Amino acid sequence: MSDIHPKANPRHRLAGVVLDAVLLMVTFYIGWIIWTLILWGRGQTPAKLILKMRVMDVKSHQPATWGQMAIRQLLIPFVPGALIGVAYGSWAIRHGSVLGEVAPAGAFLVVLALLYILTLAYSLTDSFWILGKEKRRLVDYFASTYVVNEAVTLHTSSETPTFTTP
Repeated sequence: MSDIHPKANPRHRLAGVVLDAVLLMVTFYIGWIIWTLILWGRGQTPAKLILKMRVMDVKSHQPATWGQMAIRQLLIPFVPGALIGVAYGSWAIRHGSVLGEVAPAGAFLVVLALLYILTLAYSLTDSFWILGKEKRRLVDYFASTYVVNEAVTLHTSSETPTFTTP
């Protein structure tokens, strides 16, 4: 008989997001960043540690690696902005703007508006994705992870939980 933890529900994960934001401000960012970089090796953020949640790898059912945490916490959320930046940079080069010159103000505002809209759309889609039956955000699918609630233990005869992947 082995012990497994259920997936964290959307309210528990939302509490984690809110707590991480509060901790970020209380520690003046730098403390939170250092704390986070240490905890990533255990598949956690400061809020996940406090709220007894952990990010797990879908295949191994072990805590997510530091690299997986970096992908899900940094790389994936910033992809929309990076795409807009690359698109704008290539546009600026094609239209005669060179490094060091200021691009036209109107074009800059359009890029900022597109960046905001794209990031907002991605964030909302990512957030609402957790309401599905798998209880996983888009970042969880991209990083091959899921989040468990370690405050609750399920006793089962199965050695590893089974999850379907899209």
